[in-house]
Amino acid sequence: MFAAQQFATQTRPATQDRHLERLKKRHEALKAQIAELESRVHLTSEEALSCRMLKKKKLATKDALIIAERSLVVGGH
Repeated sequence: MFAAQQFATQTRPATQDRHLERLKKRHEALKAQIAELESRVHLTSEEALSCRMLKKKKLATKDALIIAERSLVVGGH
């Protein structure tokens, strides 16, 4: 039982690190998509809607990233 607990403790940070990295990559990808759309002179109504949806997804991803980072800090103490 002790070995299983030790293994879980050792693997948890790596899993959390991967989760944070995925969130950061998703946030950056959304940021790039938004920047590409906003660089256009004119957006169709569909593109404008898409841009608003991407911004909401980016914000939700940022919120998830902050929560994940806080859980590491709290869990680390």
